[in-house]
Amino acid sequence: QEEVEYDSNFDPNSNTQTLAETGLSFKGALAVLNIGHWITWTRPITQHQAGSNLFSYDAKGTKMSKHVTYYILGLAALDQENEWWYDKDNNTIYYKPPAGKKPEEMNLTMKSFDYSLLMNNCSYVKIKGIDFFGGTFQLSGSDHCEIRDARLLYPSTHKFLLGVYKHFGTRSSDNNESAMQSNVLSLINNRGKGDFSNRIFNCEFSYANSPAVAIESPGSSLENSLLEYIEWDVNSNGSAGSVITGDMVNVKNNEIHTAGASEGLRPGKGSLVELNKVYNMSLLQFDGAAINVGTHNQVGTRVSRNWVFNSKQQGIRFDSTKSAFGSEGTVDHNVIFNCVGGSKFKGDKHYVGNNTVFNTYLAIPAAYGDTEVHNRATLVRNNLCDQLVVWKADRHEDEFTAKLKTNYQGKVKDLLRDPDSFDFRPRENSDLIAKGTLSTKEDMPSERVAYPAIPYEGARPGLGAYESAASTYWIAGRKLALASSPLVSINKSSVELLFQEALEADSYSIHFSTQREKLEKVTYDDETRVSRQKNNVFKLGELFPGEYFWRVDSYVKGEVRRGKIWSFKLNPKDLVYND
Repeated sequence: QEEVEYDSNFDPNSNTQTLAETGLSFKGALAVLNIGHWITWTRPITQHQAGSNLFSYDAKGTKMSKHVTYYILGLAALDQENEWWYDKDNNTIYYKPPAGKKPEEMNLTMKSFDYSLLMNNCSYVKIKGIDFFGGTFQLSGSDHCEIRDARLLYPSTHKFLLGVYKHFGTRSSDNNESAMQSNVLSLINNRGKGDFSNRIFNCEFSYANSPAVAIESPGSSLENSLLEYIEWDVNSNGSAGSVITGDMVNVKNNEIHTAGASEGLRPGKGSLVELNKVYNMSLLQFDGAAINVGTHNQVGTRVSRNWVFNSKQQGIRFDSTKSAFGSEGTVDHNVIFNCVGGSKFKGDKHYVGNNTVFNTYLAIPAAYGDTEVHNRATLVRNNLCDQLVVWKADRHEDEFTAKLKTNYQGKVKDLLRDPDSFDFRPRENSDLIAKGTLSTKEDMPSERVAYPAIPYEGARPGLGAYESAASTYWIAGRKLALASSPLVSINKSSVELLFQEALEADSYSIHFSTQREKLEKVTYDDETRVSRQKNNVFKLGELFPGEYFWRVDSYVKGEVRRGKIWSFKLNPKDLVYND
């Protein structure tokens, strides 16, 4: 008998009815089995008697690890509104409608094909502004193609109800007929090496019951896109993820959230993962990370300036096997918080610098499995973290092997301006300012390590992901057509307005007032002599208690995009005045 470890995050408000207590037989239904730690299989239930908590399935090809979690799909399991089941043998759909509704009076649709768009061996084709519903795209053997400004709603799902139980794969199919025999997903695929320069730009992937997209296309990019509500019927073999890329793929300015698989974003070797907002990840499996860089994918990969938070497992991880580890990756200037399993960087010859880590921990392992000693040549510098540990927060006996310098440990959240509102800059006059170590390109542990040449204020860099007095405040995530993500930063009696830049904008004008209908332009640039600014920080100076309104207009290729009106209130307790 193997000891079973149950999920400590179990929702106490969930239905705790046992299988036996239902009084139903689930023979012929499907069991979605998360029994392989980070691997899930789906198998038909071959035997089950009403009143029993035990059922049988064909276990061939599966294995049981320490975490045992499952749920059942089947006709007998339809007990909630809007649940449905397809009986493939009798070609019949069963549906439980909302109370008082009749299916024949409702506008019900169903998915009948995988791909709305198939492109094979195409070059320099642009697909713009086309929405996909219940279908998706596959680009195979193509180069310099772009899909932009598209919305994909329910783009892909498994075929469990058709008897297809294979894990999702990232190999392209030669035709849609063969794809019908597989569990498929949104895919760009190129075999071999090269710079194929395919691009997904400013798209939305919502409710993919599979990995949201796989870009196995070197030199390609996923930019400024929203990927949300990903894979609630997990079908992962442990090497997949919610978003998958091959080697040398640029993943930038995306928002990725709410995913079931243990692994979130999985970049390939030599990739750049930058300015992404990744949260609410790893919800249904175990032992993963919101951003996970596999053993052989760390060389030349850089994970930089991302916000990673609210992960049920780890935040950012460089992984390894028990017999081999990776090397020469860079993780710098990220903000990581509220991640249950910390952030862990196995391997060697990494650069881990200027990360801000709170309500979680940062781990630099010295060993794992049967591999050689880890991180003997790894540089760990200028990090701001609650705890810097070798393996886990509750293990303090291990000794570091990495080269550590000017890292701060303490209650980080108290040192930041307003982290609850996503202002992660150090407080003014903080001891964190200009207290870091300057790392040059020559200091990197290997020529293959991506050097983080990010500017800093003063003679030395500060600690953590942000410079306190920088004129621009980088905000992770997607840029919209208008300025977005308003932040109001209060420092004593002085107030700053910050915002996420608009997509493709080159300058901005700020409008401000105590009256919503009488906003006045307050931006003025002494250098250009026009009422615009190029950065996303505006200092208002001293204000008094009351309600204030503001708007940011964006200038894009000569066009003025009028922004939304935002407001904030200042209470006397928020302000401190100098004598």
